Amino acid sequence: MINSEAFEGMTDIELLAALEDLDESEQPPILEIQRDRAYKSEKFAEAASLAFRISAIATSLKDDDLKASALANEADALLANDEYAEAAAKYEQAANLFKQLGMQRRAAKLLYQKAKSLFNLDDEELTIAAATEATEFALVEGEQGLAGRSLLIRAQSRYYLDKEKEAIEDCNAAADNLKIAGLSDSVADAYEFLGRCLWFLGQHKDSMSYLQKSLVIYQTTLKQDLKSKIPEIQQKIALNLSALGRYEEAISLLEKAIEAFQGLGIIDWIAICELDIGDALQQIGQDDQAIDRLFKAETLAESVGDRERAGRALHYRAISLHTKEKYEDALDLNRRLMASAKSDDEDAIKQMSYVGFVRMLGDLIALKRYEEVVNCYLNPISWPDFVPPEEELLSAKSRYCFALFRLDHKEEALKIANAGIAEANSKLWRVDLAKFFEVRGLLTRSTHERQSDQDLANAIALYLAAGRFESANSLAEYFLPKFSEHRDTKSI
Repeated sequence: MINSEAFEGMTDIELLAALEDLDESEQPPILEIQRDRAYKSEKFAEAASLAFRISAIATSLKDDDLKASALANEADALLANDEYAEAAAKYEQAANLFKQLGMQRRAAKLLYQKAKSLFNLDDEELTIAAATEATEFALVEGEQGLAGRSLLIRAQSRYYLDKEKEAIEDCNAAADNLKIAGLSDSVADAYEFLGRCLWFLGQHKDSMSYLQKSLVIYQTTLKQDLKSKIPEIQQKIALNLSALGRYEEAISLLEKAIEAFQGLGIIDWIAICELDIGDALQQIGQDDQAIDRLFKAETLAESVGDRERAGRALHYRAISLHTKEKYEDALDLNRRLMASAKSDDEDAIKQMSYVGFVRMLGDLIALKRYEEVVNCYLNPISWPDFVPPEEELLSAKSRYCFALFRLDHKEEALKIANAGIAEANSKLWRVDLAKFFEVRGLLTRSTHERQSDQDLANAIALYLAAGRFESANSLAEYFLPKFSEHRDTKSI
């Protein structure tokens, strides 16, 4: 085979001309130069096609070394072109050839790339299998860095399969291997993902500890492409602070994150932080400020096409308006939210719209427009092949039940309350269960006083546990002294 150095300085046109003068067996060096140039120019489909031609020539020449390299290069181009299934198949073929050639270290790297491709396909089970194989090969070859990265991919796949404890084990093992390899950036990635897993399990102090370790590493790096990681980690730490009731600290950290994201021009993350600040402000009773921040969050999220987050900001803003007893304004926002989804939208968008529908019923109850509650409940928003979450369905039913009670449809309200108590009790949904107990307790006040007392006491206890102190006070007047005033939470 001819030497490729003679062709390195040629233009693309000169390479094409030279290619025509060569036998097929002599073409791979020029094709490889063309492939490399196409890849560097981000012409990934062209690069994949050229690598395929080299692979075909290598097959005819029975040159396994050349074929394995060509398959790997083709897979790289396919992966860069977001053709994940095709890339995974090529990586597997290349890895198998390198195994046969006794090049286990190269095979391990390709198995890792295969796992990355499958992860992008959202095929968690196949990703776990590929990442496990890559880890085993890497460890045998003493490639701790590669093993750590493979373990991290396996951890992420296990997390998405709701196997958080296994994911945590993989994260710890990944961090250990990456530390041995001296790959501090990847150690930070492992700590960050470990923090996410612990957050999901409600272990907020531990989550925050790992996120802070990750933050220290990112703050120390001089790599420009990692600068956005600093405010991203700050946002995650702030979520833990809020979960621990440290809302002022969370808000302060989120303000720092917003300043950093503004400097980087990353609007979608600014929207996320504004939403989190609005949420925290609600929790400390600063609804006017919350409304302003949530409006910013909604506007920014809409500008980048994030309709789900825009809907959530709209939903939270309606809650603040409801808390301030601006029920008409809250009703308008919830109607907007309810009307925001279309039949071809993702389920997450439809779910957010259904939340608007349920909260709209609560606004109508606050306005004492009970007939409208009944009419809306009996004619709900719906889309083909979409079933709302059970909790939201039950929340709608509890509001319908309450409206029937206020309209003096006692028999029907009592029937729904009995069924609702059984359903909500099995799910431990406190606010809805409280509503059903409240309706049944008030309906049976004159006929079954002992049972009524028990139902109202249950409702009070559930309202208190959910932070619905005002609702508890309204029932306590029947047989208990008033509870001290506290702010209602989001369970409207």
